[in-house]
Amino acid sequence: MEFKAGMESVDLNEINMLLEQFTEGTHFQEKIIRDELKTQQIISESLEKLKEVPDTDEYREKVDKYLEQLVESKDLTRTFLYIDMDAYYALVEEMDDPSIRGLPVAVGSMDMLVTSNYLSRKYGVRSRMPGMFALSLCPTLVIKPSRMDRYREVADTLREIYSEFDPDFVSKSLDEGCMDITKVLQNNPHVSPLEMARLCQSKIFERTTLTCGVGVAPSPLLAKLCSEVNKPNGYFVLDKDETKMKEFLARTSIKKVPGIGKLRQQLLESLGLDTIEDIYDNRYELYHLLPTTYMDILFKHAQSVPIFPEPSSFFRLKKRNMISKEKNCKEIYDEKEMDDLMKDLYMSAISTVLKENVFPTGLIIKMVDFKFKVTNHTFSLTKSAKEPVLDEDGQVLNDSLTASPMSSPGSSPKVKGSRSPIRTKDKTLTLKDNFNLIWELFVKVGKSVPFDNIRCIGLKLVNLVAIKEELDPSINFSLQS
Repeated sequence: MEFKAGMESVDLNEINMLLEQFTEGTHFQEKIIRDELKTQQIISESLEKLKEVPDTDEYREKVDKYLEQLVESKDLTRTFLYIDMDAYYALVEEMDDPSIRGLPVAVGSMDMLVTSNYLSRKYGVRSRMPGMFALSLCPTLVIKPSRMDRYREVADTLREIYSEFDPDFVSKSLDEGCMDITKVLQNNPHVSPLEMARLCQSKIFERTTLTCGVGVAPSPLLAKLCSEVNKPNGYFVLDKDETKMKEFLARTSIKKVPGIGKLRQQLLESLGLDTIEDIYDNRYELYHLLPTTYMDILFKHAQSVPIFPEPSSFFRLKKRNMISKEKNCKEIYDEKEMDDLMKDLYMSAISTVLKENVFPTGLIIKMVDFKFKVTNHTFSLTKSAKEPVLDEDGQVLNDSLTASPMSSPGSSPKVKGSRSPIRTKDKTLTLKDNFNLIWELFVKVGKSVPFDNIRCIGLKLVNLVAIKEELDPSINFSLQS
């Protein structure tokens, strides 16, 4: 178990020892052991590769030139404001049920928690922990079931606030938002970045009673890191000063680096890297060791080179970059119940597609068995799109189609609903074609495993293409198992 804000007084070693005892002999522990073995294997292979790092002036000059080129692209003229909501799911539950305010609260089930409030964290309770174990740490813990629809509803309110500061805000998750406030600061020269942070924070509290951490900095990453400094309900502003940015990164843990996955974070730690500043100090080794994609991200972060979202991606990210639905199958006792569960899952995903006006071109079907073994089945939904690619942590790597907003090609005159076409190299696909294909693949994968061997099933629609025309939520299509 790793440290999380609010756990400053907790003895993590003791909690981890108790958790190991609690889960001994269970499938949960088996999964932890499998994950550790996989991680150790990759780390061992990487350490062997380190022995092959070239020890020549030519190699070092090549690396230094690469880093110099990255720095040449540094643009510190913009200002970003980042919102990271405090214990989001738990505080929404407190907002809706005032009787549990002031109590230790977690969201999830006896099997697994998805989040916990700050009071419960003082007892060592946190996400990705069995609810039964959490109760042994904190007997007064209130565990609320997850209500994703409600969390999305509240997130809509948050995103309305973000849009007041930046119409092209980026919100990749329900509890986070990034705004480019450069223009609003230019238009309001009497308002400082600190005052802008306080204003956004107060607007969120006034409209939702929720609190958040706020960060302001010259790049999205630095702003995100700043938002975590004074949580809960705090803010931190990092000036556009090279020395201050370097000092900030020198005390920021490598675990805070987003975009590289948990496995590579563990790899960096195994190499003795503690802070983001250490990345630059070990540049020759990392250049040889890491794939180009992760290398670019790491070295830009280490040198405070901002990574800006592409303008064409704002529309998609503002709405949603993935539609993901999952359901626990532990209470399923026959095939019919499994069929009903899959239909509910599918219909929930499709209703979100219609609401968001998007066209999914990639599909991931997630199956989890009772040994916590996760199998992801990936599919392309159009012949011109690539299959989704997942990294070691199960995160989607590629977005094979352009994410810019698009009006459906050849859609004049406009016809709502299932006649909205997307043209591929091969044929014109309607939404109905798309929906039917998703269902066919979902059934094929779902039926390939006995229902009583499935612990959890998930449906993820990815590589979304935005459609500007309005879609008809009353599209009529039948489901056949």
